[in-house]
Amino acid sequence: MARKPMSRADTALRRAQIAAAARRCFAEHGYRGSTVEALERASGVTRGTLFKYFRGKAALLDFVLAAEAHRRRATFDALLESGDAPLNLVSALTRALLAQIARSRSDPQALRLRLEVLKLAEHDRRLAQRIRALEDDERHWRQSLVGQLARRGWLHPRWPLDAATDLVSTVWVGVAVQLSFGLSAWRDDAGHAAALAQALAAQLSQPPDDPGARRG
Repeated sequence: MARKPMSRADTALRRAQIAAAARRCFAEHGYRGSTVEALERASGVTRGTLFKYFRGKAALLDFVLAAEAHRRRATFDALLESGDAPLNLVSALTRALLAQIARSRSDPQALRLRLEVLKLAEHDRRLAQRIRALEDDERHWRQSLVGQLARRGWLHPRWPLDAATDLVSTVWVGVAVQLSFGLSAWRDDAGHAAALAQALAAQLSQPPDDPGARRG
């Protein structure tokens, strides 16, 4: 009897399971150190099954990076749709960011993998383009956030959307980098998130200091 074809949902679940195992393998052994044999052992599937769902190690890494970006985006999108007051919204988003960083710090292997991927991207144009596309997507999301804040009257009208997005990005990325390397006193708690949101609010509610950032 012919085997019944897998449904789309089953196929997606199987891909996600293999990718989750590959992420653990990448984190433990590094991307370069994760051989096909190691990926087979980690995922519990044969080489044939592995290549049925993914063309190779590079495709697996693409999927892992995209899945992590999707999880971050889903968390932030849910907060954006809450309709909360602007300051509370930014505070909640900042708290979510700090929580993600705290989880990353508790998983040093995952942090090493991210650093390895960035290093590989210096010499791999395809990987660099993939990372850039994910970064562009996150920037688009942050721009959507700033646009919502502007519509809710939280942004001074003399702030161009791009400049305000750059400020939010710089603050969040700066805190993320400092926390990742233990160089900051910021912590994953409501008080620190509120303080960071207040600092952003104070800056964005005033006209920009840089004349070049102003409209017209």
